[in-house]
Amino acid sequence: MKVFSDYHHSGLYFSLHLLFEERLGWELFRPIGMEWFPDWWDIAKPYGQNESTAKQYLEIRDSEPFYAPIDGSPVLNSIVDRKPDYYVIQEIAHNYKQKAMTFQQFLDTDIDIIIASIPDHWVTYTKLRDMYKPKAKVICQSGNIFWENEELIRNGTVKNLMASTKRFDLPKGIHNVFYHQEQPVIPYEPIKKTGNISSYTHLLPLPGLYEEYSRVLPQYNWRAYGAGCPNGLIHKLEDIYQNMKDSDMVYNVKPRGDGFGWIWHSAFMVGRPVITNFSDYVDKLGGELFEDGVTGINLEAKTVQENADMIRKFFDENYVEKMGENARKRWEQVVNYDEEFGVLQKFLERLI
Repeated sequence: MKVFSDYHHSGLYFSLHLLFEERLGWELFRPIGMEWFPDWWDIAKPYGQNESTAKQYLEIRDSEPFYAPIDGSPVLNSIVDRKPDYYVIQEIAHNYKQKAMTFQQFLDTDIDIIIASIPDHWVTYTKLRDMYKPKAKVICQSGNIFWENEELIRNGTVKNLMASTKRFDLPKGIHNVFYHQEQPVIPYEPIKKTGNISSYTHLLPLPGLYEEYSRVLPQYNWRAYGAGCPNGLIHKLEDIYQNMKDSDMVYNVKPRGDGFGWIWHSAFMVGRPVITNFSDYVDKLGGELFEDGVTGINLEAKTVQENADMIRKFFDENYVEKMGENARKRWEQVVNYDEEFGVLQKFLERLI
């Protein structure tokens, strides 16, 4: 089976690689080449159809230097080989090879499934299928639920929904599956009491809150990683995992939260309790992992001073280590990739 998917989030696409190529043994392709833009590639729409955004994801250069994103994030199109039907890309963040198609290569290839992972592409890729690949099935993947998703679900655009979100009611007739995006699982290592409290959210939302807690708790090493953050980017997933293992807690404040939340799920998988505003996650899939005072700390439940006193107490009484154990155990209770794979197989066998 040949599967074609858009590519806007490296973690999501890697989870599709793990599903379709590693587990099922199929082939997964993504777009490359500026011919896709703007008619069949909508990721730049929120940025005013900025051509530099399109170049970041699509531009082909036959030799180094490959197009470097202006935000300092990893190169997305590091071409290591050319096949007759696709390019081979070395993906840096997750260390694997991707298959990428120009628009003409897409037209010349029999495609079985087309995956659209943003609401704009739910519409655009359905048109793409109707015009060029009428035998293909379209899957609308959802990692976030906002108003535009709901409207497209209600109006009949969506036939097959693959949602890595908290379960919600759907109109009758929509073929669906709810699941967790798969990521590599590493062995649990107990908290080392390094005093490191680390954030990995790009642009450091609510920086004043972060600065306030780092000011009232100066005995801990506060570190913020990501685009536009004081400690810079960490490019590779394995390095993020190692950095988390070298941390005692993960500070994760993100207004509106995530539909899925790779950093959130990674923190619990590694076994590091989170410091958060839980209203960001209470109605999201990741909310199933959180329990205040057990797997993390909800900053909204108490005052800044009360939270600071509690964090110090948890460290002084070695309870933070127990919270790390609790976080990993909760993740193991909630997430089961092998079990979900069986459900995903049934979903894929019955696409509309």
